Amino acid sequence: MPFTLLPVLFFAACASAVDAAQDPAPTLEQSRRAELQRAGVGAQLTLWPVRLLGRADANVADALGLVLEKSGMPSLEAAGSTFDAKDLAWDAIPAAFGAHVKANAGKGGVPAGGWSLYAELLGDPKSGPKEVRFVVVDAQGDPVLVDRQTPADATFRRTAGADPDPLGCVTCVAERVFELAGWKKVAGGVRDGRFAAMWQKKSGAPDRQERAAMQQRRAALRGDLAAADFVVFAPLWHEAAGVDGPRFAAAVQQALACKSATAVAVPLEVAPSSNQQKRLYDLAGAAKARLAQEPAAAAYALAVDFGFDADGKRGYANVVVLTKAGELVLAEFQNDQHLLFQQLAPKTLADGERLAVAMLQKVLR
Repeated sequence: MPFTLLPVLFFAACASAVDAAQDPAPTLEQSRRAELQRAGVGAQLTLWPVRLLGRADANVADALGLVLEKSGMPSLEAAGSTFDAKDLAWDAIPAAFGAHVKANAGKGGVPAGGWSLYAELLGDPKSGPKEVRFVVVDAQGDPVLVDRQTPADATFRRTAGADPDPLGCVTCVAERVFELAGWKKVAGGVRDGRFAAMWQKKSGAPDRQERAAMQQRRAALRGDLAAADFVVFAPLWHEAAGVDGPRFAAAVQQALACKSATAVAVPLEVAPSSNQQKRLYDLAGAAKARLAQEPAAAAYALAVDFGFDADGKRGYANVVVLTKAGELVLAEFQNDQHLLFQQLAPKTLADGERLAVAMLQKVLR
């Protein structure tokens, strides 16, 4: 080796040694997070009931599971028990939750191993969400991810801020889990996941076979719309019957250019629900029950259900069409996350009727 190269190699080796000495060993927190990152979206994650309005809510945790499944996580579990935060300050929650997970692993429906997540949503229905926070611990109960999001944070504004309800808030949690764990979402998500099946059962949504049958009925109606006749139930407005059924029926007939649309004076009754999808299929169930009691004089029946804030920025619209035999033809919903809703910004019952007509035209014309 030429002598002139020795100083170069010597100083390079010294520089490497100095760099190594200056590069500190990862902390325990960093090591735990790196382990979660390596596990990827296939990580076994147990979701504990989410604290909302001062109490633990398993339904909100199930909604989080649905969002995480859509992002590509196939190995999610629902905890079979509840973590009681006992009004602890947030700084005390990670350690308390970790101790609870470690003590209850393998007991009472709590899976052993993997990671566990507990979240809290702060705010109220009137003012909306103020903070979204969560902790993920490992199987030993040690904190891995601890996060708080407020309106000052971009992810909060994009999720809970834009959709100020529990679904928007758990979407915030899901987004932050992926951001902090360094994961990438899986295109198409998890097919036929357990949380999707759970929500389908809760909402009464049709299964795959029934959805295929609905497509065939919808195609048949679309192909012969000019000869179709409808009975139109009185619109439900904020869970109560509206008073302008004939006006709405006339608008439907004009918009669809169908043979006839006749208003039915007797309103439907649908139980209150904060789950819009469940309310949609409860509306369909109420219409089906009424058709069984009082057969329709038309081939199809139409039922609609609305509720909007006075500013037109939030609310819901549900539209269902059934055959006279009670077979579901279409079940469509809109809320403030949908483009058509945003364009029309409905505030009143009349606005809701216009939105419903637009929804029918989009599907049937």
